[in-house]
Amino acid sequence: MSATLTLNAKKMTHNAVQARIACARHGISSLVIVVKALSGWKKAVELIGQTLPDFLGDSRIENLSAFRHIDLPKMLLRSPSLQECSRCVRVADVSLVSELPIVQSLNLAAQKSHRRHGVILMIDLGDLREGILDPEEAIATAIAISEMDSIDLLGIGTNLTCYGGVLPSQENLTRLVEIKNKIEQETHLWLRVVSGGNSSMFGVWDQFPIPEGISQLRVGESLLLGRETAFGNPIEGFHDDIFQLDVDIIEIKQKPSLPIGEATMNSFGEIPQIEDMGIRRRGILSIGKQDILPEHLIPIDPQIRIIGASSDHLIVDLTDTSYQLGEAISFGVDYPGLLSLTTSKYIKKKIIEE
Repeated sequence: MSATLTLNAKKMTHNAVQARIACARHGISSLVIVVKALSGWKKAVELIGQTLPDFLGDSRIENLSAFRHIDLPKMLLRSPSLQECSRCVRVADVSLVSELPIVQSLNLAAQKSHRRHGVILMIDLGDLREGILDPEEAIATAIAISEMDSIDLLGIGTNLTCYGGVLPSQENLTRLVEIKNKIEQETHLWLRVVSGGNSSMFGVWDQFPIPEGISQLRVGESLLLGRETAFGNPIEGFHDDIFQLDVDIIEIKQKPSLPIGEATMNSFGEIPQIEDMGIRRRGILSIGKQDILPEHLIPIDPQIRIIGASSDHLIVDLTDTSYQLGEAISFGVDYPGLLSLTTSKYIKKKIIEE
């Protein structure tokens, strides 16, 4: 393969340890390491497993099934569909849920499998992705779940900054804890989990005291890329260069920067807006939009400029560089880019120790 994604194992392990330390410093005892951006990369997830998180979290049942040999509790981060509940209880220990019929189906599947299945009821605090928005509905749903004989209601959770960009705050997290307290009063259960969000907490938790009762974080991007997701800033003490993509140059030519002839849509239905910069030394790299959108690539060499891409070619400006045909150009990636690269079967993946 002519494009390789390399993972630095030592740096990733360091970030996992730092994430645990940061959570403990803020009174958060449970750490879920979210591995969905690794798209089932077994060896990478095994490395994370060696850092002993409380849970491995993934949104895909297929991935959790592939990780069954890793002796750690597994959390399904996206609610199963009604058709997936039987498989879910076989491969996941805990599911994040928001619909009572889904939990009822999980209960039936757990009964048939002679298992118990844990659930965390998701509460929508305004980001408007998954979760119950009305606190009274949340309490009623929790009461119904508490009466099921094969389901353990472990607690409640929320998701922030994932869709609507709503930041965690002392106000909305306090509201989450208050809902938890009301559920405990109504059900007489102890809810040991209040899953207070994700990597965005790294960007805000020094701005206000974390409300007592927030006990868990689900952490992915901050660990894998060393950045918080509230404002997109690097996290002090974390590595932000765990991943590097190296792509072969398959053509270098002097060409005009403006296409020649009457132009219309490109292969993706777009009308290109191209600046005329005269004759430039252009390189073609062996990767394209089928693997990653070019806006998610970050050239490590600042002299390289990404011009554009088709489905399987990336065009770069090499005018101010000395790269030659057959050499590789190195890139960093952001979180959407990492998701794409690890999902692509055309990208070689390797792990190094430094």
